Amino acid sequence: MEKAQKEVEISSLQKRFSTAKIAILTSYSGMKVEQMTQLRAELRKEGAGYKVVKNTLAKIACKGTDFEGLHDHFKGTIGMAYSEADPVAPAKILKKYSQDEEIPLSVIIAHMDGRLLAKGELDALADLPSREELLAKLAGSMLAPAQNMVQVLAAVPRQVVTVLAALRDKKEQETK
Repeated sequence: MEKAQKEVEISSLQKRFSTAKIAILTSYSGMKVEQMTQLRAELRKEGAGYKVVKNTLAKIACKGTDFEGLHDHFKGTIGMAYSEADPVAPAKILKKYSQDEEIPLSVIIAHMDGRLLAKGELDALADLPSREELLAKLAGSMLAPAQNMVQVLAAVPRQVVTVLAALRDKKEQETK
């Protein structure tokens, strides 16, 4: 790789490190091209990405960024999943892929909010509900008091109508 290409790659990685909310390092040794393509496509659907990185260039690029803690983990065949929007999405996808016995992908370490996450912490992150699910639950709990109020307010006229219907039925029976 020529010096100009290396500078472009370092610049690209620095941009990713400066905008990403999460970076997850994986070992992809032994993965087939089709499997890698499928992984990238799934990550792209969720607004995330996956990049095979050159370790020396990645070490240079992460210096001076929030992801400097990853510096010592760029060893071997490293692929980096990242997301600028939702940190949970790539964690979920990589967990699914690393559990598939036919796909030789293993998560090494992740970095989020200025700190390293071990595999167990990343698994806990992956088990969180998605952003959409959390928003739906929040909206449901915000609507619940209003729905309860409507039910209470609707119960009063319903009870009045029921009482009036019972009085009408009683009067009809008395007149017969």
